Amino acid sequence: MNALTGHSHPVAINGEPTCAVIAEVVAEFYKVCPADLLSQRRTDALSHPRMVAYYLCRMLTSKSLPVIGRHLGGRDHTTIRRGVIKIEEELATNRELEQEVEAIGSTLQDLLYKFGVVINDRFPDRSAPEIARRVLSGHRGEYAVSLTELRALLNFAASPPAGDVEEAEPTINPLRTPVARAIAAFAEFERARFSIEERRALDTLTRELKDLRDAWSETERTDA
Repeated sequence: MNALTGHSHPVAINGEPTCAVIAEVVAEFYKVCPADLLSQRRTDALSHPRMVAYYLCRMLTSKSLPVIGRHLGGRDHTTIRRGVIKIEEELATNRELEQEVEAIGSTLQDLLYKFGVVINDRFPDRSAPEIARRVLSGHRGEYAVSLTELRALLNFAASPPAGDVEEAEPTINPLRTPVARAIAAFAEFERARFSIEERRALDTLTRELKDLRDAWSETERTDA
């Protein structure tokens, strides 16, 4: 059945959209057959929608990469991870893709709202202060932040302060370096997931986020 007209499977479980309904809505948006989206066929017409489905399943559910892979055609977790990273990287510069993801997300929100499931707070945030508050309040292993969001932080940190441009030019935002290092550490952690390097990458990410937290706190004290 089509996700927008009827369902042969649960739409949501434990307050989260199922991978199946995400895949169906993505397939509907890109005008491809849901069965083809989950199949092993390799065509350009299917590659992009699949990666968007991987990304949305990662963002909108708490499922691990291996579980997402099993739900989306029995794919390996490394395939899912590569697809998620590719979409995150493209979202940083591709406005058309951003609009596609937002449109699919809007359709999912409307659909799931009928079942009492709210997902509008699970999409990547591009408001630097909100991202910062969430990152800096996180605990080890609980970093609810995406690479897209960290890039938004970097753009914010790299921007000159408001005011006279001539006066702002020589000023270097003290958050630029720690945010950039946190981005690199986060990207490495994502690449190392489910490998023997995961523990080392998590330790590095924990250290860099601590440095970012300290730098942010110092900035707030300076501005006070």
